[in-house]
Amino acid sequence: MRRISTATRVVDKFGTGKDGFTNGDAVAGLPSTDLEDVWFDHVQEEIANVVEGAGLTLDPANRSQLLAAIQAMFAPVIGSVRNLRMTVAPGASTGALTADEITVGTALGGKKFLLPNFNKTINLAATGPGGMDTGTATANGFLGLYAMYNPSAALSATNPCLVGHMEGASALTTTYTYANAPAGYIASSLVAVVPISAVAGQFAAFNMMDRKVQIVAATVYSNSSASSIPLTSITTTAVPYSAKRFQGSLSLTNSASGSAIFSFYGDANGCGVIQFSLNTQTAGGNLFGLSNIEMATPRTVRFSTSINGGSPSFQTILYISGYEF
Repeated sequence: MRRISTATRVVDKFGTGKDGFTNGDAVAGLPSTDLEDVWFDHVQEEIANVVEGAGLTLDPANRSQLLAAIQAMFAPVIGSVRNLRMTVAPGASTGALTADEITVGTALGGKKFLLPNFNKTINLAATGPGGMDTGTATANGFLGLYAMYNPSAALSATNPCLVGHMEGASALTTTYTYANAPAGYIASSLVAVVPISAVAGQFAAFNMMDRKVQIVAATVYSNSSASSIPLTSITTTAVPYSAKRFQGSLSLTNSASGSAIFSFYGDANGCGVIQFSLNTQTAGGNLFGLSNIEMATPRTVRFSTSINGGSPSFQTILYISGYEF
């Protein structure tokens, strides 16, 4: 960027070396500031570079592209939350979600909006703003909750709002990309993925903090073996497809003296291994707490068992009590 440099500029108008413009004064014989092409070129390119640097195409009919570019480049990531909380008792059909702040957007890389002091309720028996997008909450499934905002309407009890969408056979999208968004609610973000009970239209018990969801512990694997188990994959419905990590506990019990190592892996190649060791002189066992165990493949837990000494028969039980999406 550069400042005006013609002979009729106002020298030091904004401080030493910071020249500016004047309209002039015909009565006092003061000429207005002459213009120069180099100054206009600088202004034009400085602004155009910001717009194009944000991935936008210059549009002569759009007077808000500079603002859109700045918002796109410097607004927080869509789905960012601060102090998000939601707790629901089993059997409830409604639940309140609160957060200090939530970031929603029109699309990935699109225009973003910050929603402060978010405090909204979802009603599984309703549809539209504050309810399901369509249909009902399916029994034993997982429900995605989207914070949605209509920037063309005034703030109200239903703007912004929560809208529920059932997870299918793949992870939910970061912004609402499905067919039943309420009219005008063009900005959104996925803020929760929570369990539905065995009764359609009712929540299972859960407690959520930011993007971590705690659930009632479920047994996802139980096996007795007197030999080592190679890297094995099991699929579990205890977590949603959208889950990236899980937490829980691992129970290892042996029927005789011996030692073994139980290993969790992030993927099928054995990356990100986390190991637990059990070594006893007599029959016995231990319980290990698990946290931040990666799942590179949705709903897939990978592990192996290695018996290193003695001839024990190990009872292995894996519980999952939470996940992060």
